[in-house]
Amino acid sequence: MVRKLLIWSLILVVSISAVGCGNKSTESVAAYNEQYSLSEPNGAVEIYDMESTESVSETKSIAAKEDESSQSLANMTSGQKIIFSGQVNLETLDFEKTKTELSQYIESIGGFIQNSSIRGGRLGYAGLKSAEYVFRIPKAKYNQSLIDLKKFGTVVLEESSGEDVTEQYFDTEARLKSLKIRQERLHALLSKAEKMEDILKIEKELQEVLYAIENYTGTLRKWDSLIEYSTLKVNISEVEQIKPETPKEKDGFFERVAYSFNNSLIGLGEFLQDFVVALAAALPILIPIGAICYLIFKFIRKIKRTLEKKEVSEKEDKKEE
Repeated sequence: MVRKLLIWSLILVVSISAVGCGNKSTESVAAYNEQYSLSEPNGAVEIYDMESTESVSETKSIAAKEDESSQSLANMTSGQKIIFSGQVNLETLDFEKTKTELSQYIESIGGFIQNSSIRGGRLGYAGLKSAEYVFRIPKAKYNQSLIDLKKFGTVVLEESSGEDVTEQYFDTEARLKSLKIRQERLHALLSKAEKMEDILKIEKELQEVLYAIENYTGTLRKWDSLIEYSTLKVNISEVEQIKPETPKEKDGFFERVAYSFNNSLIGLGEFLQDFVVALAAALPILIPIGAICYLIFKFIRKIKRTLEKKEVSEKEDKKEE
């Protein structure tokens, strides 16, 4: 008697479990169909009818793709995505040599010129030249290039920064993969759609998905370019003499005296040069003005002599009387 009760109890438990599993499977399929099919609010599918086994199969396929994407994302997050950029200002005595050697160096390390601007000297500025370059340098050579640039002139300014876009990069990449999975699903629905209304709805959504895919793809390509090739701006200024380095507080008394003396000599030399240049520029104006002043002086002097002679003559006439 006890054995029979035990058997019937086991049968009852198994039956209840089977019913529960069946209900869960039915609810899963219904939820999937409601999410991915275009239907009326009452839940009746309009595009096509499919058996439960086919729906479950496609659900497992999409779930497998999403799991694969998640695993791939987890593997990729191990590497950081950092955009490096910097600026270096150089002073040089030989502009042409520095410009040529710098361009050759950038090319030798696999970089290239993105933008360049060269300005020649104007009258009154001693013919000095300057240039602005924007170089793109492989990220593996970026730090070393900041050191090597010191060989091409005197560095008066050096700046460097890095922007971490790791989180944004992988978030965008995950969104892109999700959109591609959605695109495949919409293509599958489109191939089985029969009503024109449903076809138009699916095609419209496909266009929106395609636009988003192109947008995310462009963003990733831009980041890839900025990450793989760092941006370095280099300004070259031609000078007639390199100014001595400003002494630091820890330098001794004689170092500061020497710096002040050298700086004064440089300032005096620059003043004399500027004076000569300004004088040369003013000569076309000074010569006519000088000639006019000379003629006026001669005229006044002649009048003065005439008056003096007249005054002397009058005095002599008075004496004779």
